[in-house]
Amino acid sequence: MNLKNDNKERGTHMRKTKDLVTGLAGMGLAIFYLLSAQSIAFFEGTGATALNSRTLPVFWGICLALLSALLLLRYFRGAKLEAPDSGEEKAAQPRKAKIAVPATFVLLAPYVLLMKSVGFVLTTIVYLFLQTLVLTPKGKTRIWFAAALSAVLAVGIYLIFSRLLNVPLPAGILAF
Repeated sequence: MNLKNDNKERGTHMRKTKDLVTGLAGMGLAIFYLLSAQSIAFFEGTGATALNSRTLPVFWGICLALLSALLLLRYFRGAKLEAPDSGEEKAAQPRKAKIAVPATFVLLAPYVLLMKSVGFVLTTIVYLFLQTLVLTPKGKTRIWFAAALSAVLAVGIYLIFSRLLNVPLPAGILAF
């Protein structure tokens, strides 16, 4: 029984340490990102809008800083964390869950490389569809729903950026 409590305390300490390390790294990255965003050339688009080329990078930098601050706050407040995963629970994780993060990076590389030549809409549809397959638990994937959702999201994002915000996105072979 004592050994079990020691393992639980060690697991909690490791999670708290991860909060500290991740929070500090995220905050450092957020500060670097926000400072770098200030050097982005100012481009307003063709219409009169409050948004410009710096708006989205600054927004994401602030989001990263806030999430990092939450991790640091949780570490310093000593918030009670859930019990660590046992070795049995880790072994029971499906293979799909273990490869989700590496698979995401593998999918992102061709997405970025092909976007200019193929176009935003087509590459985004394919990327979102494949990413949905990677992240959805086995047996719960509805192929037609994933395909339709990917197409609607890609076209919707394209229309919002190109028509509403006047931010050009690569048209590629569709040449919208």
